[in-house]
Amino acid sequence: MLGTIAKCRKELLDAGDVGTLRGLEGKAQQAWFDALRYLMPASLGFTSRQRQPPPDPVNALLSLTYTQIYLLAWEACLMVGLDPAIGFFHECAANRQSLACDLMEPLHPTAELWVLQLFNQQVFRSRDFSVQTSSNSGNSCYLSASALKRYQLLFERQRSPWKRLLLKCCRVFRDQLNQWEPRWPTNNNG
Repeated sequence: MLGTIAKCRKELLDAGDVGTLRGLEGKAQQAWFDALRYLMPASLGFTSRQRQPPPDPVNALLSLTYTQIYLLAWEACLMVGLDPAIGFFHECAANRQSLACDLMEPLHPTAELWVLQLFNQQVFRSRDFSVQTSSNSGNSCYLSASALKRYQLLFERQRSPWKRLLLKCCRVFRDQLNQWEPRWPTNNNG
């Protein structure tokens, strides 16, 4: 895992386009989730990152946490006057605030470690989740109502520091944009 991540990190310096960056990010992320599998209690059934639908408690809590951070990033963009829909790393797409997605990326490792801690400290266990089976989408894992209330209380403790960090990133980004002077190609043909 560390070798793959180190190699991807080194190759970032030579990445010539966004597609290459996305590929390297995907490789590094896959290596991280492969390692995370061994750090999570085996009883949770986590084998890999799967989003839609999340098939196990780990994926369910990761998805919920990412969604909460996405909403914080969206709000932070609006608070500093940035358009959250216009991203750089994430392409613009319908029903997605791409800049919010870009800005939340640095918080992913922190969120993943927080989720790991919640499971390893047995704040949440398998019994806090239910799995529903659908013929067209497979298993879908959900927090119980009481566990969701506990989650929300715990997330509120994380909310303030994470929001402060996102606001700081948004301000720095906005200030950099305000200093940027586009250079338009000149037409020497008159």
